[in-house]
This record gives sequence, structure tokens and C-alpha cells, in this order.
Amino acid sequence: SGSANLSQEACSIISDIGTMLGNLSYSFILVEGHTDSDPIIGGGLFKDNMDLSSARAGNVWRELVKCGI
Repeated sequence: SGSANLSQEACSIISDIGTMLGNLSYSFILVEGHTDSDPIIGGGLFKDNMDLSSARAGNVWRELVKCGI
């Protein structure tokens, strides 16, 4: 909760997905981040739940880029 860090298991799954996507013909890939049901209260790493969601999506995107996507 309240974290955008990816676990090793998540990175492994994203790598597998990236490998599969690399074998497909596509025009774009949409990466969406989801947030917590708990509201973000100021003073932490994220200003609000939208900021957390964007950070999560960004971290997934970066893992896909590592796979050559």
C-alpha cells in the first residue's frame, strides 16, 4: 500500500509479458497504473493517489522498455 516499487515476482512476470509482446505486431501498448483504496495524505512520496498510479504505470513501462518494447 502506498508504494510504486515492483516486487521481483512482478518484474519477472513483466519480463515474460515483454518477451511475448516483442513477438507481436502492434501499433501501441497502453500501460495503466492503479492506486490504493486508501487516500494518500500529504507529506509522503506521492502528492495524491493519481501521482501513485502514475508512478506505478511508469515503473511497469520502464520494465517493458528493458525488454526491448
